[in-house]
Amino acid sequence: NGLTPMLVLVDGVEVGRYLDTSQPVFSRDQRHTAWLAEDSGGPLTLIRDGAVARTFPAPVTTIDRPVSEPIRRSTLGSDMAVQYQVHFLSDGRLLALVRDAAGWTVDRDGAALASYASNTASRRTVDGAPGLGPFAAASAIHPESLIIADAAPVAVWWERQSGTAAQWRISRDGAAADGVVCLSAWTAQPPAISSDGNHIG
Repeated sequence: NGLTPMLVLVDGVEVGRYLDTSQPVFSRDQRHTAWLAEDSGGPLTLIRDGAVARTFPAPVTTIDRPVSEPIRRSTLGSDMAVQYQVHFLSDGRLLALVRDAAGWTVDRDGAALASYASNTASRRTVDGAPGLGPFAAASAIHPESLIIADAAPVAVWWERQSGTAAQWRISRDGAAADGVVCLSAWTAQPPAISSDGNHIG
């Protein structure tokens, strides 16, 4: 495709090169690294300590079960960095936002916490209008909103339930954090979460 490879460096040492990657992250004890990577024509892979830990098959989309396509790398920068995420939780498990057979999935060490038809960072719009397009009322996740607690294996993020464009809420580990439903998600910054994961702002 003519693009130069994306290199992952840890302390100045190359540990992998791919078509595109997410941002690498460190474990709490600083002993481990992880990131997501894609090569041309290959599956999405979770890399841990430089080796493939898991692969994620792409969804089979149909008219009745559409899943938004990811933005594929077309520039010198990373497109995966804004669509995917990886975090080491406080107990050492890995939490990742991936695109797998179920759609855009929040995965915790192989267990799906939630899956969505659309990732708002990758959705296609009509004339640039976010309220239009095939995924305007589909289930969705705001990838930039996904955050984790410092001292507990808890994650929160903005999600939209399918059926209406104005039905956003905060999810905690895949379930509604409370009874509040909003007309739109707050996208200027991620939610706030207490270090023990029990309180959300």
